[in-house]
Amino acid sequence: MRTNIFAYTPAGNANPAYISVNREDDDRLTVAVRSNGAQTASFIEMPRDELANLAAAIGAHLEATAPAEVEPAPVKDAK
Repeated sequence: MRTNIFAYTPAGNANPAYISVNREDDDRLTVAVRSNGAQTASFIEMPRDELANLAAAIGAHLEATAPAEVEPAPVKDAK
């Protein structure tokens, strides 16, 4: 039985795009993707260390490109 690790499906049409990361019964790790409107998905098997590298690279990119937090302006006393 396939175990889902992560999945994302944006709101869309009857055959929406999706990405799915899974662990197969034999412990292989796979990534499935389908584009909007497609009938079938494409699968790629990834070694555990490369999937970890992918996760780390995505996390590093998101952290490096995150907008800087802006401190709210102080509230002036109403008189």
